[in-house]
Amino acid sequence: KVLAVPIQDNGESLLDLQTIPELFVDFSRKNVQKTSENISFIRKTVAEMLLKAQEKLPSGYKLMIKEGYRDIETQKKIFNEYLGFLKKEFSSLSYEEMRKKASAYVAPSEIIPPHSTGGAVDLTLMTNEGNEIDMGTKFNADPEESNFSNYTNTQISKEIKEKIEILKNAMES
Repeated sequence: KVLAVPIQDNGESLLDLQTIPELFVDFSRKNVQKTSENISFIRKTVAEMLLKAQEKLPSGYKLMIKEGYRDIETQKKIFNEYLGFLKKEFSSLSYEEMRKKASAYVAPSEIIPPHSTGGAVDLTLMTNEGNEIDMGTKFNADPEESNFSNYTNTQISKEIKEKIEILKNAMES
């Protein structure tokens, strides 16, 4: 679905989330790529949306921003590395099937990925004390690592589903 959204530059500048003290950027780089230099940069409108979403979270929860802007070379590298993994693990699939699978995890660079515009952000929940909240899998788990599950999966505990629902509701509000 994300790949179907047309991307057009609206001229809006990028801003550094470090200038917004209400939003926390996790510079530990735990479970995210470590080559992009400007992970705290996103479009101004996206930052405003994150502030609104954070206001909708219940007491005790905050957003933990993992990654915003990602340069196109890093995007290409991530996509190609995952595609390479799929080639090894699923050699019976056609190249087109592998690209489709890879595209479900990370956008291919030739479509102008949302991260490369500052229009996308990877995030999770944390406590007010700064502890990342368990959402059922490690952050950025690929489909294989997460056993192809999503939050509607019956194997996910009720507690995890509730946390995912909290984040989903805040982001959709």
